[in-house]
Amino acid sequence: RSPRRSGGAAVCPEEPALAPGVMWSADEIAELCYQHYRTRLPKQGKPDPNREWTSLAAVVKVESATQREVCAGPGNLQVMKEVVAMGTGTKCIGQNKMRKTGDVLNDRS
Repeated sequence: RSPRRSGGAAVCPEEPALAPGVMWSADEIAELCYQHYRTRLPKQGKPDPNREWTSLAAVVKVESATQREVCAGPGNLQVMKEVVAMGTGTKCIGQNKMRKTGDVLNDRS
């Protein structure tokens, strides 16, 4: 959005907002997650793609443009997206594999 005018001077909005049309499709978010899975996780424990599968869940942080970017104009807006957590697997974790640090989850739902 463009800066508001107050007595002839441009005033930036209090809170930055996404520019119209700056949205991420489900396919773009999924590709970000798949890329994270392929490049950031170790190969150990990954399924053989020709005969095995696994489930995958991720939390993606999407940050809108900073106020500075909003003030600079809508053509300069950048939205940052980042995978901040990811989980994979299809098996339960045994009691002997649980850790007090909380980095292993056993979801018995």
